[in-house]
Amino acid sequence: MKLSKTWHEKALPFIHHSTITQRKLFIRSRNMRYINSTLDNRSCNLPKSAYIHIPFCVRKCFYCDFAVIAGKTVNWYDTYISHLLREIESTLDYFKRKYQKLPDLETIYFGGGTPSLLPSVYLSQILHSLQKYVNFACNVELTVEMDPGTFDLSKARDFSALGVNRVSVGVQSFDDSLLKLCGRSHDSKEIYKAWDILRMAGFTNVSLDLLSGLPTQSGEVFKDSIQKAISLDPEHLSCYDLIVEQKTPFGKKYQNGIYPLPSEDDAAAMYIFASCRLREQGYEHYEVSNYGKPNYLSRHNQVYWRNQSYYGFGMSATSYTELKRFSRPRKLLSYFDWVKQLEMIQNGEVECREESLQDQAVDTLILGLRMKQGISMDEFEKQYGQQLSWQIKEAAQPWIESGHVVSTYDCNGQLQNLALQDPEGFLLQNSILISLLEKSLWNKSSSKYHKTPS
Repeated sequence: MKLSKTWHEKALPFIHHSTITQRKLFIRSRNMRYINSTLDNRSCNLPKSAYIHIPFCVRKCFYCDFAVIAGKTVNWYDTYISHLLREIESTLDYFKRKYQKLPDLETIYFGGGTPSLLPSVYLSQILHSLQKYVNFACNVELTVEMDPGTFDLSKARDFSALGVNRVSVGVQSFDDSLLKLCGRSHDSKEIYKAWDILRMAGFTNVSLDLLSGLPTQSGEVFKDSIQKAISLDPEHLSCYDLIVEQKTPFGKKYQNGIYPLPSEDDAAAMYIFASCRLREQGYEHYEVSNYGKPNYLSRHNQVYWRNQSYYGFGMSATSYTELKRFSRPRKLLSYFDWVKQLEMIQNGEVECREESLQDQAVDTLILGLRMKQGISMDEFEKQYGQQLSWQIKEAAQPWIESGHVVSTYDCNGQLQNLALQDPEGFLLQNSILISLLEKSLWNKSSSKYHKTPS
């Protein structure tokens, strides 16, 4: 995020196959400098996390550019889930044949779309399919995104009985006029009803999603939503600033920073308010857009931010396995065809290039600086070499002096850790990242910024 005229270069959207929902990595360079290290330094750990995409929605929100199927989708459930199960089993069979024993899954995340539209029998089938090949850790974090108005007490209890122990609720706002403007399928009354149902069903780890920077949204309206969210006492909150995507109804109607969207300064003020108010209430601002009570930080999302490997299953889902970052087709029929190819031709193996060491370093820097804890420069140097580590440290110095980057030193005066200041550094995240990358990983004369597929 950024203050004033540069606000909309703000913090890189979240790489979440969800909630980000998968959001997109914004910045990547085709032209990298050589890193003084070897490919042997790279980690190729097997995944301990899985993301599963359920694309069905009651309706598609006007700001949404995720791969979803909206409307009367019940007739697609059987066909989609059958292909999803085939993908899961083909993929895990490949890994089982290659590595014999797979690590237990520590986190599983059902995103969408609206996974809570699915009858529990489908959820059971998916979990059973996973367990044919891999065990679940005894303390597995199993999250399902659930929208108000899409589930009742019976379904919530069924999900809980299947092992779901964390729920992410797509609230977005407590203001009915904004919900209608955004094309949401629920109102504020249904938010409170959903909350009561989840607590009655025994869920003790519930996250609420809120949006800032919406059309006509004033600072006072946003503050009211924050206060109402706090009054429910959720274990976790995610506060995302609206990203106006070109191909959405919002993208065709609105321009960043121009009324009725909030001004850049007003949007920044909303971010600062959320950070300060939620920290006052005991929530840790552990990532650019995420806040959690102690022991309730999202373990699954931290896998992304730590640039660790994970399985991805379903239409449009991204996986990161064997140093390959791969996005599945975004169209339903194209996904079905791809699953057939995966089974019949690829024998369960995803075909795409491995990420280079340079790609790895870029991702580690971009994702790691999203987190409050930042990046250990000792670990970064071990992984990517002394020369690159030195370049990053040198490029960070002006930001350290300005107070936007927090630095930690050892007893010998050596820089050990870099992290962004909250909220000032988070607000300028893109500018900071670009300056670090231009002086280290990007060839300044020819670097190009482009989006990667979600």
